[in-house]
Amino acid sequence: MKRRALAAVLAAALLTIAGCGADEPPQPTAAPPAAAPAETETAAQDAAEPYVAVGRLPCGFTKAIVSSDEIRLAPTTDAELVDRELRDTLCEVIAACYTLEWDHEAGERDVKNWLLISFPVSEAFVTSLGWVSAYDAAAYTEANYLRITGPFTPAEGTQLYDAGGTPSWTLGSEHSYMLTGERDGGLVGVLGVSGGWSGWIRPEDIVYPEPEPAPETFGPELDTGHGLRLNRADASVLGGFAEWDEADAAHGARFTEKALLYADGPVSNVRVFELDYSGEYIAPSEGAELYSASKLLPERPLAVTLPDNTERAEIGFAFTDAEGTEHKYSLMSSDDTWLTIEPLWAGQELSGLPDADTGQGLRLNYALNAVTGEYEEVRIIEGFPNLTENVALAALTAEAQVMDLRVFAVEYTGQGPVEGETVFERPYYGPDSPLLVFGILGPGSGSVSRGLAFEDIFGNEFRFLISASGEDGSITLEEF
Repeated sequence: MKRRALAAVLAAALLTIAGCGADEPPQPTAAPPAAAPAETETAAQDAAEPYVAVGRLPCGFTKAIVSSDEIRLAPTTDAELVDRELRDTLCEVIAACYTLEWDHEAGERDVKNWLLISFPVSEAFVTSLGWVSAYDAAAYTEANYLRITGPFTPAEGTQLYDAGGTPSWTLGSEHSYMLTGERDGGLVGVLGVSGGWSGWIRPEDIVYPEPEPAPETFGPELDTGHGLRLNRADASVLGGFAEWDEADAAHGARFTEKALLYADGPVSNVRVFELDYSGEYIAPSEGAELYSASKLLPERPLAVTLPDNTERAEIGFAFTDAEGTEHKYSLMSSDDTWLTIEPLWAGQELSGLPDADTGQGLRLNYALNAVTGEYEEVRIIEGFPNLTENVALAALTAEAQVMDLRVFAVEYTGQGPVEGETVFERPYYGPDSPLLVFGILGPGSGSVSRGLAFEDIFGNEFRFLISASGEDGSITLEEF
């Protein structure tokens, strides 16, 4: 069964060869049907197989620098591997496609972008075509052309040097040579395809293929607003950089994503870490460190491999901006939203504080696991699209039924605070309702950010301003 499915994928993938540069198809965001469409009596048997869909993607470039030991005969994770390893090898890009793999039994799906490449070989009758992940390639551009390895053409009269920098002989145009990627004392390592010799030449004696303009990226860029941005680390994005560092935070996950962190200016004390959910507060905190660097240079970004399509964020990162302020975020990948980041709470301990009581059967306190764990369903509304930090999550527990519940933004006029835009509303709210958890400005903010309004069963309305105490950080309610 699997062999037939892979054959079908290969046949569909080959149809994309003519599609390099075609219109970009819509990204698949919904689960595929329960079984791949079939018109034969074997459809019921095939329904248990992993479902694979293939679609064309625009290339945007025709040459790429590829580093991969997973070159496949078809663009699926289960396809047969080609017996070849590439390291910064310049390859021709023939086509690009995406695949959606859906494992019914495991309840997992994954969307991947692939490139069909042609790579150099040293002998006839060996495979020179294969599919690689778009994250194992970088578009060949002015920014990175100096990093290529593999076959090259030397300029006329190119002098070969030994390890000590002493000239030995002149390279002839009738032989084949390979760049090794080694650099020493301003010289570049080379070897002869025949003869088994090695040596060094000057970089200016290498005739490089003409680089291409950096292609447009497929995905949206995320900006922390503090000098660090993120995007998918695919071939289009990596084409803008000569080199980058790698951090593996996937922990052997079957489905992975790669994110690129790059700086606009001075960024220091960069860390990638696991997220720890064992604390009392509902939001995660920084856990075991997976990567650290004293700084992140604009010309040398960081590519982070992380699990894809997890139920919650498993990885976080932190950095210090140009003003010396540290910022922490969770980092998550999914097929529906690509990459998402959320600020991590970095303020005071939020457990052990008293409830804020409306006196009408509703209580408000910071969202602790001991409280949220008692509910089958929890509705979380962050509600601060323009703020990145100092937002704490509060849980609204109910001991009585209320009506016309509203959580709203608080605006300030010359006459004081007034009710602004509604963040959340519900006609009824009570002990059997899903627990409402929403964001407020936490301790240290010094301002009112949210308000709460509702009616009791007699139709009396109550409205409160929500703030954090400047003394112990507990939530306070002020009727208005």
